[in-house]
Amino acid sequence: MKPRVSPAIHVLHLVGFCLVLGLTTLLYAYTVRAGAENVAQLREEQEHLSRKLNLLTELNHSLSEGRKTLSEIENGRSRIKQRVPDTTDFSAFYSDLSESAALANVLVSEIQPGATRTGQEYLETPVSLQAVAPFENLNLFLFNIAQMPRLAKLGALSIKPTGQMELCEARLTLLIYAMPEERTR
Repeated sequence: MKPRVSPAIHVLHLVGFCLVLGLTTLLYAYTVRAGAENVAQLREEQEHLSRKLNLLTELNHSLSEGRKTLSEIENGRSRIKQRVPDTTDFSAFYSDLSESAALANVLVSEIQPGATRTGQEYLETPVSLQAVAPFENLNLFLFNIAQMPRLAKLGALSIKPTGQMELCEARLTLLIYAMPEERTR
């Protein structure tokens, strides 16, 4: 014969089973819910980090573009400095001017340098001169001046016929640039 188990023991077993089952269900629900909250939080963090990465990528691109632009500016400044000497000595300029006139078959006279003006980054000296030649030759002469290694800008120009065949007389002022000596040290 089997020993008789009291109904109270059955009830205790049933209550214990329910407690274990309930506790397990609660732990599972808490874990799953907490996991879902963690997943949502991780997704938010991932989106936040993704936005930061996109911003950093854009900043890196902007920085690269800025460096490229800065390099282009520095190259431009170097090219200008090659054409703007560090001195107001005009012997090389006069030689180039004479060569430009000879190539264009233009008679140049009355070369008069004016007073040098000081700008923020440069010295500017006006040089007035008279040139006589056919109009096409004067045009070639001005083109040759623009091609000279030294930076020279046409400041003023007046052309009138001379009354002799096809000849024109031009009075022009060239602005010649140089770097201030204190900036070259």
